Amino acid sequence: GGALGVAAAGPATTGLVAAKLKNEKKRKDRNMREQKRSVKISKQIDRLRALLQEAGAQVKPNKHAVLSGVVHYMAQLHKQAQALDLERRQWLAEAHAGAPEAEAKARPGPAGAPCDYRRVFQHMGLPAAVAAVDGRFVDCNAKFEEATGYSRRDVVRLTLFNLAAPHDLQRLFSVVGQMMSGRYGGGGEHVLEHVRLKGGTRARAKLALRLVRGGPANAPQFFHCVMLQALVPHSAGGGKGLPLDPEAAAAAAAASSPGSPSDLQHRHHLSPSPSEAGSEASSLAASSLGGGPSPLPPGYHTAHHTPGAGGAAAAAA
Repeated sequence: GGALGVAAAGPATTGLVAAKLKNEKKRKDRNMREQKRSVKISKQIDRLRALLQEAGAQVKPNKHAVLSGVVHYMAQLHKQAQALDLERRQWLAEAHAGAPEAEAKARPGPAGAPCDYRRVFQHMGLPAAVAAVDGRFVDCNAKFEEATGYSRRDVVRLTLFNLAAPHDLQRLFSVVGQMMSGRYGGGGEHVLEHVRLKGGTRARAKLALRLVRGGPANAPQFFHCVMLQALVPHSAGGGKGLPLDPEAAAAAAAASSPGSPSDLQHRHHLSPSPSEAGSEASSLAASSLGGGPSPLPPGYHTAHHTPGAGGAAAAAA
């Protein structure tokens, strides 16, 4: 009888041991998952703390302090975004207020006839575009299309900020705000050192940006943008893009045989220095304000000078 009792108790004991082992394994697996999750959270906290320090915020190395710092920093960013939106609305209001005065005047040509500034703009030898005071592009010439790879239809859907590299955005926002408020120095011109082409390509192409003012109140009218680099082939649309090294483009042009197609092409596309071309085009743009009806947007009565014989022919036409 005792033997039978032991035999009957054997399977039950084995089952209890197996259940305990199974529960122990589950507990260990759960603990392992919790440890992994805790490590991931700690790493993410460290990343957030590093980002806050890069932004200039000093926080203590504990989770609560880091999370509180993140909340505070996000609140600051939200306030900045609201301030930028309010400033943009003020720009639009000022632009609409000054538009009727700009449309009421026209600049006569040498013979007393109104100048076709749109024709001069379209045929100038430099890639150029015009943007409204809120940064939206309203027009560009064929050279600008050729240089960026964007069609005119694409360009008018973009803003100045779409052409800036991510690391230049904050600086560009600040510069535009200072230009609108009249607090910007630098001769009134800002040069964007890197331009984003179609397809996300980034080129070391200088984009000279100048705010043109006019009217009795000297209110902001529009932004005049000129690219100041030689053109070399790039992949966007089979057209021509902006060079990574303008000195190399100039050297290649000098090495070409005189009068050859390559030599002529380089001579045609090489642009003047930023100070020369930017000041020349912008001063002509500013001097032409105060014109009359024009096919361009309000305040867009802008004369452009085309370097070389080709530009003179275009202006004469």
